[in-house]
Amino acid sequence: MPRRVTLLIGTNKGLFTATSDERHGDWRVDDAPALAGWDVTALLGHGGRLYAATTHLAYGASIRTSDDRGRTWAEIEHGPAFAKDSGHALTKIWQLASGAASEPDTLYAGTEDPGLFVSRDRGTTWGPVDGLTAHPTRPQWSKASCPLCVHTILADPRDARRVWVAVSAAGVLETRDGGASWDLRNAGLPPIRSDAEAPHTLTKIQKLAHDSSRPEALVQQNHHGAFRSGDGGDTWQRIDDGLPTDFGFPVAVAPATGDAYLTPLLHDGRYFKDGRVRVARLRRGATRWELLDRGLPTEPQYVGVLRDSLATDELEVPGVYFGTTQGTVFVSHDAGDTWDAFPQRFGRVTCLKTWVTG
Repeated sequence: MPRRVTLLIGTNKGLFTATSDERHGDWRVDDAPALAGWDVTALLGHGGRLYAATTHLAYGASIRTSDDRGRTWAEIEHGPAFAKDSGHALTKIWQLASGAASEPDTLYAGTEDPGLFVSRDRGTTWGPVDGLTAHPTRPQWSKASCPLCVHTILADPRDARRVWVAVSAAGVLETRDGGASWDLRNAGLPPIRSDAEAPHTLTKIQKLAHDSSRPEALVQQNHHGAFRSGDGGDTWQRIDDGLPTDFGFPVAVAPATGDAYLTPLLHDGRYFKDGRVRVARLRRGATRWELLDRGLPTEPQYVGVLRDSLATDELEVPGVYFGTTQGTVFVSHDAGDTWDAFPQRFGRVTCLKTWVTG
């Protein structure tokens, strides 16, 4: 049976899907969005089910599920929520992630205000991970960045008690006891500030990714450059060689190869330098990024790529995908060597995920 690759394209106009069998031939792209009228903020395909986090100015944040590949959707009745007396308000769900392989019914959600929530029943009910919400450094988080959120969740596929999260104004935190306690993993990263009021090293992290075959091999796009760690975040090394800028939002790692990808942007303006659309690739074990642009626009494109709008799939020769703030989605079937664009414009691409089935 061929493996079907589904590209989930979340936008401010709803959810689109594009499907292809083994990426052979043309992609089949939705004519109209599902969840029209909703801003799709996070996506996940897991265990035969699709999950979409949505938000609306009038109705707030919610999670919806589909068991028929996105044709129909149902809203989860008891989604993530802070206690009424917690002093926190959930305004947006930034991330949905699956748990360890040994816990197929476990899901996580990362939110703004910054919080981590867990479901043990495939998303039917959710509870807070209080060890993160009550972290001793939390009083300093709110002084550092906006939006303040948990935007990345990485479960160790081999160890259900080990999880990493990235908080926009705190950095990387890791638990090894199932969420009861969390340790900062920011050694070697640029600090936001370091003084008597904030004695801990906090950093502005844009996105975190890991090599699923070696979960302790982490890569991050920081506000001040790209960094990687080979020891689960205990130490970090700068890896900017070959990049035209030291800023950007997303980073992704291909499961089959361990190669990392990011989209370097200008800090001022949040678009590609000189409008030149390029993707950077760092081969596993390499020290210098390659800039990939064959098939990408040659005329200036003053667009950005948001922190969850770059993805890879799990095929042996990985597909790489990214969507822009002006609604174009670019696709590579050969690990980034060449690129094509879908002819459709989808609206501002807010998140982009792959789902491989079959």
